Amino acid sequence: GAVLGGKQLKLADIDLPAERMEIFKNGMKIDEGYGEAVLGNPLAAVVWLARSLDEYGINLKKGEVVLAGSLTKAMDVDAGDVFEAHFENLGSVKVEF
Repeated sequence: GAVLGGKQLKLADIDLPAERMEIFKNGMKIDEGYGEAVLGNPLAAVVWLARSLDEYGINLKKGEVVLAGSLTKAMDVDAGDVFEAHFENLGSVKVEF
């Protein structure tokens, strides 16, 4: 699954490789990462996906949500855990399990 925030920016208005994210589990910071963790630039991952799908005659459609990759490692989750991710320019998201 994924948690999507409501803030949207034009690609020209954000430096994706430099975008910093901090992640908190139950109020404690457990990791941080930068957009460059996703193939050097999250946009590069989306371009790779689009080209790979095109080989099979599949196209990405306007409005589809594409997850480029993770800025941090995968985390263990237990019932009752609360995770928050704070992005430098994109806002924050929160999920409770």
